Amino acid sequence: MAHACARVRVPASPYLTHTVLERLKAASSLHELAAILGYSASSLAYILYKRPNVGRYFSFNIPKRSGGMRAIEAPDERLKALQRKLAGILEECNAEITNRRGFPDAFAHGFERGRSIITNAWPHKNRRFVLNLDLEGFFPSINFGRVRGFFLKNRNFGLHPKVATVIAQIACFNNALPQGAPSSPIISNLVAHLLDIRLGRLAAATKCTYSRYADDLTFSTNQRDFPASLAYEVLEPERRWALAEPLLTEIHRSGFAVHPTKTRMQRRPSHQVVTGLTVNEKVNVQASYYRAARAMCDSLFKCGSYYRGAVSSKTLPPAKPPVRESGIAYLEGVMAHIYHVKHTSDVRSQLLDPKKEVEDAKRLRYPGYRELFKKLLYFKHFVALDRPLIVCEGKTDNIYLRSALKALDPRYPELSEVDKGKLVTKVRLLRHSRVEHDVLELSGGSGNLGNLVGRYERAISRYAYRPLRYPVIVVIDNDSGSDPVFGALKQRKVTISLTTAEPFYYVCFNLYVVKTPERGSGGTSCIEDLFDATVRAKKLDGKTLSLGKDWDSKTQYGKLDFADKIVRAGFSTIDFSGFVPLIDRIVAVLADFTHRRVSLV
Repeated sequence: MAHACARVRVPASPYLTHTVLERLKAASSLHELAAILGYSASSLAYILYKRPNVGRYFSFNIPKRSGGMRAIEAPDERLKALQRKLAGILEECNAEITNRRGFPDAFAHGFERGRSIITNAWPHKNRRFVLNLDLEGFFPSINFGRVRGFFLKNRNFGLHPKVATVIAQIACFNNALPQGAPSSPIISNLVAHLLDIRLGRLAAATKCTYSRYADDLTFSTNQRDFPASLAYEVLEPERRWALAEPLLTEIHRSGFAVHPTKTRMQRRPSHQVVTGLTVNEKVNVQASYYRAARAMCDSLFKCGSYYRGAVSSKTLPPAKPPVRESGIAYLEGVMAHIYHVKHTSDVRSQLLDPKKEVEDAKRLRYPGYRELFKKLLYFKHFVALDRPLIVCEGKTDNIYLRSALKALDPRYPELSEVDKGKLVTKVRLLRHSRVEHDVLELSGGSGNLGNLVGRYERAISRYAYRPLRYPVIVVIDNDSGSDPVFGALKQRKVTISLTTAEPFYYVCFNLYVVKTPERGSGGTSCIEDLFDATVRAKKLDGKTLSLGKDWDSKTQYGKLDFADKIVRAGFSTIDFSGFVPLIDRIVAVLADFTHRRVSLV
């Protein structure tokens, strides 16, 4: 008979383990999986089993870059939210597996954080041979059984059968991973990892480089002859390249198939392309793509519209004529892609060859593609505005103004209104994002705003098409930090100083400058002065506010925390009456421009 005090073995609870992967491996029921996903068991069961199947997904087609149409199966919002949770959990698990392995997956570049078509193309630049092949039906080939079987048998997961089944039910539709579900990319990469390992070994054995971007596979080499165990040239009945049996065998035994018409060998010095980017000497966008983008920009700047289909002959079916486009969003996306590819390639090349840093510093900082993108962003923000634009010195000022408008609603119907608790602005505050910082150079203080004011007339004069329907309002602190803006205005013969109290200062075209209201005999003020002293005195974790650039993080907190954690979080309890004089000045600009615009048209 067992001793009364004998130790009883209790099954491990998923809530007592530390990592997400350990919790997932310890789970054995829908209830435990639901807890890991942040759902109740009843909510998860309702989404998966009790809701009607009709309406869970909706289907539509989008044009492929290579021609034809791609079918998209998009989940409804409720299922999409669940799939996003699952994707996040699996990405955490994948990161943990990578950390344990000690090195990242060297082959997969699609759907991977920090990876892109650029990182996929980079290993294949300046090669004698570049072989591209596509997998046929990549997502549909990963069916329910493969998904469930992967999570059951994979040595890194090895999940309980009930948990593996529920994951497959969340992720699959019509017995396959749907292209359009948030969980499909991470699961496809997990399943295709075995393919990558096998093809990576085959590439290494043949002294080739291998990479995969979703269903797009690439092999490259500088050898005199391309390895016959990967592909070989067939001369009859027509000259072409055929994939060799060892390569096909590894692909088939990994559960995939090759698209029969999308195998292409690209030899130097002919045009070599990997995931849409040229790789002959460096990773770059195709020259025809860039030329088409320049032509579209030129047309936009001259007449306010362009032919959207001009960017690529494969963007639309050949039977359809190009589409005349007046919106900027599509062209901005094209130029953002060009800038990202070219800038990333330039920076990487510079890091690999530090000697070029001094020689090419000016060229790399102001290359033609950057100037073209900058001109397009100037056109978007300052020429073809869809509403008045307010340009502040930094992101904290944007938070202050948005919070003030929300708190003061409905006092300023010209600027905003609150609908169901959300602020709907009738003006736009310039975002201080990375693009604005790197390309527009309008983030980081009054120095850049001084450049904007000083160069505005020359910059806007470059556009033949200038609708200028709304004003651009630069809001600055009335202190010595705004000297660059003051200087630029004085060069234009505009009288301004710390003590002048005009509601606004007209510069040229649709550009205005507004100061924070003058205070005391010296007039000096900054936007934080518009808050009551009790607001500025509030502490965060025992720390006090510092408005300077250099502050002691042990005893002080900065403006960004003040804007986010004090102002935005507690706007409903803050008295924003101090902002009324500043906002009144902004409203005065709108009234002035209504009359002045007549002379600009």
